[in-house]
Amino acid sequence: MLRAPEAVSDDITSGVQMPPRTTAFRLDDEPWVEVVDLSGRPGVVSLREVLAASSELRAIGGEIPIIAFAVLRLMLAVLLGDQRPCRRARLARALARTTCR
Repeated sequence: MLRAPEAVSDDITSGVQMPPRTTAFRLDDEPWVEVVDLSGRPGVVSLREVLAASSELRAIGGEIPIIAFAVLRLMLAVLLGDQRPCRRARLARALARTTCR
C-alpha cells in the first residue's frame, strides 16, 4: 500500500523543484497524500487508500501542519459530500466502529 515519495525533477530555469508534469490527475486514485504508518515509515498514498487504511496510519500530511489540516478537511468533504441515505448509514456505522487513540 505505501509507496515511497517519488523523486522530484529539477527545473533549471527557475531553480525551483517541480513535480513531473501530467495531463490528468485524479485526487481519489492517484497517490499524493503524505502519510506515516504505525511503524513510522513515511509514504505516499491515494485518498481512497487513506480512508481505507486509516487505522494503520499514525499521521497524515506533510512537513507543515496546515497541510494535514487541509487534507483532513478534504477527506471530510468527500465523506460528507455523498448524501445518499445508504451511504450516510454506512458512514455512520463505520464512524461508530472507529476508536480514537
